[in-house]
Amino acid sequence: MHERSLASSIVRAVERAARAEDARRVLAVRARVPELSAVSLDHLRLHFRLASAGTIAEGAQVDLVAAPDGVDVVIESIEIEDEGRD
Repeated sequence: MHERSLASSIVRAVERAARAEDARRVLAVRARVPELSAVSLDHLRLHFRLASAGTIAEGAQVDLVAAPDGVDVVIESIEIEDEGRD
């Protein structure tokens, strides 16, 4: 399933970026997905939730936007809770 592998790739990229910032956890992710990729945004959200289970991205809000141009998924922003915040 295309959405499953794509979601796993997004979770890995989000985790790398969050850990580089010493994040405690990921609160939200916003990404652009090419319209021509034939990906269901609803299925991709579901697979993101499944792929992020047990990671620092578990429970993160996922905002996916269909992009009319582009060929790759672009992670636009990651909101994190850092180690210094309680």
